[in-house]
Amino acid sequence: MRGFFRVDRRIVIAFVTTIVISGAPVFSGINHGLVAFFPFEGNAQDQSGNGNHGTEHGGITYGAGAVNLAGLFDGVNDYVEVPRIIEGDFTVVFWVRTLATGPNGTEWWQGLGMVDAEVCGSPPGGDWGIALLNGGHVQWGGAVTGVTSSTEVNDGAWYSVAVTRDSDLGEVEVFVNGTEEDTQAGGWVGPLTGPPWIGVANNPCDVQFNRLWFPGDIDELRFYERVLSPFEIWALSQDFVFFDDFESGDLTAWSSTVQ
Repeated sequence: MRGFFRVDRRIVIAFVTTIVISGAPVFSGINHGLVAFFPFEGNAQDQSGNGNHGTEHGGITYGAGAVNLAGLFDGVNDYVEVPRIIEGDFTVVFWVRTLATGPNGTEWWQGLGMVDAEVCGSPPGGDWGIALLNGGHVQWGGAVTGVTSSTEVNDGAWYSVAVTRDSDLGEVEVFVNGTEEDTQAGGWVGPLTGPPWIGVANNPCDVQFNRLWFPGDIDELRFYERVLSPFEIWALSQDFVFFDDFESGDLTAWSSTVQ
């Protein structure tokens, strides 16, 4: 990726400029619609400026991450409690590294919740989650209306994971390392207002019953209240975050983010 931009930067500039001039931009600033950003640089503070800070539980530690530090979750009692900041259209993006084996099953709530807002039973307004299931696959939802990654993410390497949800269509998509791997429509339509909070490395239901803790590392967790474009998701998976600098005309910032 980094080598590509050293060689072909002019092509990329022309591509982006053409899209903007055409009046149909594929992005409107990578922070547009961002409601919370957790880089896990030694804490669970929201760095988006919106004040949606997480609450740490279990004595989380921090170590080498995909970018600087990451949250290291022990799979015993570590988790972060995040306010329910997304309900309608949304995108969840994060980096994950684990050697854990997800349980077998067809529903996300049978797996190890990575970013998960499950509520036990059938809560009014619905719930959701992104979990490790059937070995190392990323799962959202169930067998009929859910999505599953074809890539397994449990080999100890860092993977970029993104899930988008269109509230009007009930459509969800899952991406691994910037590539769409599954899409499904026909799920729950409308706001998902059931969860009291969103869990990182577990969820409200499983915390209650002390089960299915996620052991692994999570970094650069972002919540958007919109559906990101595939290009934006791919860009985030490449540490390609210079959109705001490009729009402002500050191309000198590229030297620090694209080398």
